[in-house]
This record gives sequence, structure tokens and C-alpha cells, in this order.
Amino acid sequence: MTMLSVNMLLWIAATTLLTWTAPRRAQPYVIAACTAGFFAWYSPLSMAILLASALALYPPVMLGRRDWRIVLACGGAVAAVLVWFKVKHGFDEPGEEFTVIPLGLSYYSLRLIHTAIDAWKGTLPRCTAGQYLCYLFFLPTVIAGPINRFQEFHRSLRRRRWDPAMFSRGLERILYGCAWIIVMGNYVVSFALNKVIARLATSHPGLSEYLDCAGYGLNLFCQFAGYSSVAIGFAQLLGFT
Repeated sequence: MTMLSVNMLLWIAATTLLTWTAPRRAQPYVIAACTAGFFAWYSPLSMAILLASALALYPPVMLGRRDWRIVLACGGAVAAVLVWFKVKHGFDEPGEEFTVIPLGLSYYSLRLIHTAIDAWKGTLPRCTAGQYLCYLFFLPTVIAGPINRFQEFHRSLRRRRWDPAMFSRGLERILYGCAWIIVMGNYVVSFALNKVIARLATSHPGLSEYLDCAGYGLNLFCQFAGYSSVAIGFAQLLGFT
């Protein structure tokens, strides 16, 4: 699942429509429910991990229990799951069963760890269950980032309102993201530049190797810039800065 697949674009449209047609107090729950439905459909394992982690962190975050043992246990469990999947994935040998990393695991694990640490430090603002779930189950950023802190998210959640200008900027930002990914990353770097590199492989092998390394980094930048723009634009469609 990528941010530019047809199914993902349909989820963006449906989430935006359902959110703004719901009563204001219910909107955080609608956003969380849409994200939960997305994960349950495309990655049940990821859904189970995120839901279990959210429930485990509920006491220190929502009930104000700043017991370091609870926070350490919850944050340690989240980190252990992340490390296990990453290490297992890295050591898979050709021919072995390939370890599939749960969808969005890296991004929501870091958000969970941040929430656990700030809950222990007492720097998390008071929030409702809907605001807490909306932060953890926030579809624009939970799949591919960018990672945002709970404090800024909570401030934006309280201030959000329907704003046609912001909605327009969100659509424009999504269009920019598509251009970064499709035009710059996929066509200019991956297709056009690779053709140049292939022609230089025999006559100028050193230059060809250099351009290949530079092209890899440039394509990585274009993909991350594009996905981040789509995520930011999607959040703006929902009224978040």
C-alpha cells in the first residue's frame, strides 16, 4: 500500500467526507475509526499491535499514572516488537520465508514511545480518549510519516475548523506530492537518469557509478518529499496544520 495507490486515494476521500459530515465532538473518533478500518482491512497484524499498544499506554496517558515501571514496560514492549521485526527482516536469507514488516510499524512505534516518555515526564497535555486515539490512529501520518509530537497535534486538534482555504491548500499539497513522486522520482530519476547511467557504463564507468549512487539518494529524497507532502495535504483536508 502506497500513498498514491487508487485504494489509498479512495480512503483519503472517504475519511475526509465522513469526518466533516460527523458532529464536531465525534470527529476525532471518526478519524480514528477510519484509520482502524484501514489497518484492519490491509494489515490485521499491524492493527492488532497498534490497538494493543494503545490500550497498554492508556493508564499512564489518560489516567495520569506516572509510574515509571508502567511506562518502561509499555515503551519497552513497543520497542522490542519494532526491533524484532526489523532484525528478523534484515537477517532473512534468500529462499527463506520473507518477514513482512507490519504496515506503518516504525512510525507509530516511535509515536507510542514518545507518548510513553512524555507521559512519564508529565509533559503531555490533558486530553480526552478521542483525542488520544485520534493521535495514534491518524491515517495521514501513521503509514509513512512524518512523525509529529502529541503536543502540536493536540493543539491543532483543538483549533481545527472547516476552512475552505486550508482545504484548497491541502489539495494543492497532495498534487505537489504526486509530482515529486511520479514526475521527479519515478520518471526523471528512476527512468531518465538510469538510461544515461546505462549509456555511460562502458565509456565512463567511474562517472556511471557516481551517478548511480547520487541517483539512489536523489530518488529517496523525492519519494520521502512526495509522501510527506501527500500526508501534510491529507492532514490539511481534515483541518490539521
